[in-house]
Amino acid sequence: MIRAVIMDVDGVIIDTEEANAVASMQMFRELYGLEVKPEDFVPFVGTGSARYVQGVAEKYGIDIDVNKATKRREENFIKNLNKLRLFPGVKDFIKEVKQAGLIIAVATSSDHRKFQAASRQAGLLEKEFDVIVTGDKAKHTKPHPEIYLTTVRELGLKPSNCLVIEDAITGVEAANRAGIFCVAVTNTFSEKALSKADLIISNLNELDIERIRKIRN
Repeated sequence: MIRAVIMDVDGVIIDTEEANAVASMQMFRELYGLEVKPEDFVPFVGTGSARYVQGVAEKYGIDIDVNKATKRREENFIKNLNKLRLFPGVKDFIKEVKQAGLIIAVATSSDHRKFQAASRQAGLLEKEFDVIVTGDKAKHTKPHPEIYLTTVRELGLKPSNCLVIEDAITGVEAANRAGIFCVAVTNTFSEKALSKADLIISNLNELDIERIRKIRN
């Protein structure tokens, strides 16, 4: 029986992928005089800030100071917070989950500062979630299952009692490796790209409580 819903943030709760790419492109331009493209970041969506920028640096054959690069990227991201929006149906979904007596948690590769700033701007408060696990608490990034296993442990549940909502290929793989039922929403990648998920939806309005209750692992 599903007792908890674990939600990724970027691409599931908040529409941040464009803002992430723009902040990163600005960083490469400002620190390294390099013009990169939004599509360069696609293979690294969901892998955490360090891999997100390191992967593109490797593609272009340049060496970067990862700590300096991710710090500048975060600074640029926060400057553009006014552009962030919640995906349709997010608030209603969270409310419905809580009213049904299920636990709701966040598991995101973003660090806590970035999550806090983005969620506040988008109109969500941390108190709306029972457990929040950010990238600061994990040594390994997705597709490693650590962040989801850490969240399950903090919830005091088994993986079979949880459901993960993801938007990224690496996130789906992380949930699969953690042994958690994975629902993929096609906000970022196509249905074909997310084919390894247990269930694929186009938006959160398709995932009501009755559908969740029927899920067994």
